[in-house]
Amino acid sequence: MTPEILKSRTDSKSNTVSVVVNPLTVIAWLGAFALLLLLAHVVANAVRFGAGHPYVYGLVPMFDLDEESNIPTCFSTFLILFCSVLTGVIAIFKRQHRAPYAGRWTALAWILLYLAVDEASAIHELLSLPAQQMFDARGPLYYAWVVPGAAFVLLFAVAFGKFVLHLPARTRRLFATAAIIFLVAALGIEMLGGWQNSLHGRNNITYRLIAMVEEALEMAGMLLFAYALLDYISVHIEQVSFRVDAQGKSSQSN
Repeated sequence: MTPEILKSRTDSKSNTVSVVVNPLTVIAWLGAFALLLLLAHVVANAVRFGAGHPYVYGLVPMFDLDEESNIPTCFSTFLILFCSVLTGVIAIFKRQHRAPYAGRWTALAWILLYLAVDEASAIHELLSLPAQQMFDARGPLYYAWVVPGAAFVLLFAVAFGKFVLHLPARTRRLFATAAIIFLVAALGIEMLGGWQNSLHGRNNITYRLIAMVEEALEMAGMLLFAYALLDYISVHIEQVSFRVDAQGKSSQSN
């Protein structure tokens, strides 16, 4: 039997629906979709470089991990947005209970929301040309946005260091591992891709392989982070209620 991503229970007496989410199952299904995207990228570039067909009715760029505004971009945006929503849920819980570091959870949710918007619209790439001209960037710094990106990571580490140390040990390990995987890809392998691009351009198998590894690790990092958030919610919050209060009915007496 195929495992369900979520299960629902309906209480006819109170007109409520309860949705039960299993963290491992959710991440397994999302991970399976990510693997399909990686396979589609390999096939697309085999068609591009092996058969000499770079377009094929738009299917090749539609599944190329290095292109923008396509299916992999939508999936990566969804992953980051999903993490933003989960972080927001935790932030609301922390604020309602006046728990420590509620502000950090809120700030993290907003940062993730910005990263989702950036993933969808590639805002960070707008920094590359001005930064290239400013620093005369070449080689590993050809994608010059990694310079302000690395500075932001350092500022984030300083601002959120105590917050991370305050987390439970299991959550802290998961967060740290997810961050390392994501940053190795987003900064380290991005620099390797920039170096390859500055020497040989983007239209070659080597560059496309580097892009595939980068995107695969970024997705893996976000998937692990999503699991960490779901796991934290399941242990420390247990139940999240979502209610639609049309026209303030909850405040009206029967």
